[in-house]
Amino acid sequence: MIDITSLLLTLLGFTIFAIGIVMTKAGGSWFGWKGKKDKRFVRALLIWIGGFALYNLSVIPNGIASRQLPPYIISAVSGWSISVMVILSWLFLKEKLFKSDLILTLSLMAGIFFLNLFDRQVADTSINMTAFYLVLAAPLLLLVPALLPGRTKRGRAIFLATFAGCTGGLALVVMNVVVKSLGFDVFAYLDKPFLYLYLLCGASSFVSLQIALRNGTMILIGPIQNASMILYPVAASYFIFGAALVPLQLLMILVIAGSVVMILRKH
Repeated sequence: MIDITSLLLTLLGFTIFAIGIVMTKAGGSWFGWKGKKDKRFVRALLIWIGGFALYNLSVIPNGIASRQLPPYIISAVSGWSISVMVILSWLFLKEKLFKSDLILTLSLMAGIFFLNLFDRQVADTSINMTAFYLVLAAPLLLLVPALLPGRTKRGRAIFLATFAGCTGGLALVVMNVVVKSLGFDVFAYLDKPFLYLYLLCGASSFVSLQIALRNGTMILIGPIQNASMILYPVAASYFIFGAALVPLQLLMILVIAGSVVMILRKH
């Protein structure tokens, strides 16, 4: 069974991440503000800045947890942030909360519990670097059909959303490799490519997601991007770390990804 402290840390990390996202959404009205920049403008700006700070600080507990957790666990737990965002949006932004949200959240948490319960991987620092770079490069193949002339907007959006999800998941994988290779020696990161690859994955995910949203609807993009972010690190873990999951674990990852997809599609 996985280290409980590390699991709690990554749950905390994605809770902070979700709070940050909701705060940036709540304070987003400062963009393109028209009229006098009064207290309402300042309040919106401060809320947005606070949310942006939390969004970035969430990497700290996840980074610490990476010392013990394999990336497929961390990426699976990322699904928890969707439930937190939905509940917080209901509480503070007056958005709808459906009964299915609560049922699917329970399903998601059960998936995380059993995924960890049956995990038998040891905390190993051995990394197949050839596989690491191949796994990093593989999502680039998705850009080929996305950029082909004559592609419909919907088709382009699907490929770009998948690319955004894979590269977002890869950011978690790279973070895992960084911590397992270099520990928490921040200055050592500057001499290695990992930090820059992490930033590149994050930026690629963000930019491709924005382009995907211009070509398709959120109800199409959101589920594809989040499911890819959960599933791709499973394959990456197999090739990079030699992590072999038992069938029940694979089923639980599908349960988690499916729960996330259904929550997003409902909204």
